[in-house]
Amino acid sequence: MPFVEFNNVTFGYKEDDYLLLEDLSFSVEKNDIITVIGASGCGKSTLFRLMTCLETAYKGEIHINGRTPKEATGIAAFMPQKDLLMPWRNILKNVTLPLEALPISKSERVAQAREALEKVGLSGCESKRPSELSGGMRQRVSFARTLVQLWHGRELMLLDEPFSALDSLTRISMQDWLIGQVKGLNATVMTVTHDVEEAMLLGNKIFLLSGRPVKQIKVIDVSHIGCREDLYTPSSVELKNELVSAFLTEKAERGDNI
Repeated sequence: MPFVEFNNVTFGYKEDDYLLLEDLSFSVEKNDIITVIGASGCGKSTLFRLMTCLETAYKGEIHINGRTPKEATGIAAFMPQKDLLMPWRNILKNVTLPLEALPISKSERVAQAREALEKVGLSGCESKRPSELSGGMRQRVSFARTLVQLWHGRELMLLDEPFSALDSLTRISMQDWLIGQVKGLNATVMTVTHDVEEAMLLGNKIFLLSGRPVKQIKVIDVSHIGCREDLYTPSSVELKNELVSAFLTEKAERGDNI
């Protein structure tokens, strides 16, 4: 049974006069690592909103581990584009935040937060405030906060353009760092991105969304790409060119920005 399954899903926002998704069907297997790319406004982040019950006015069926999004509330750990760290809390307390509603002791929360910060390379930063950290470090804190949720029954990690706000050199560094983090998790991971190389690098499959409304998803196997050097093989360069061409074609057909 697929871990995530969309069956003939149709959805559009009330304020828009068009549909984003129409009779869309796709599936994600357990422990798949998926990157989602497509033109701006095509519905990439909307998929996450549907899965996490932030949008409910859709037609069709959505199942996550055999349950509807409403029944599966709490199964997903979500990392948004902005880190959303609380500026008045130190780094340790920002990471413990999602654990505070759980029936575990304060000492357990602190221990798990420290472990997560160690995994993302931020040991020693526990008492710092978010304003004292660089953009890349703040994103690592956000990832640590997402990570601790996986240790408490959450089986789906959703990363919504996690590095879009970073400068190019920091983004490259964070991409390389995230490869090891994500591929070592026992979880199903989906990442939305606008960056073609990032999509090829961070997933074992790419979901390419196109058209308005999106009626189907093209699935591209990129499991052979395990590190940045693999991006420069002839087959990878050819794939990158095909994906960029698809973006440019979509832009020309829609007459708007990608």
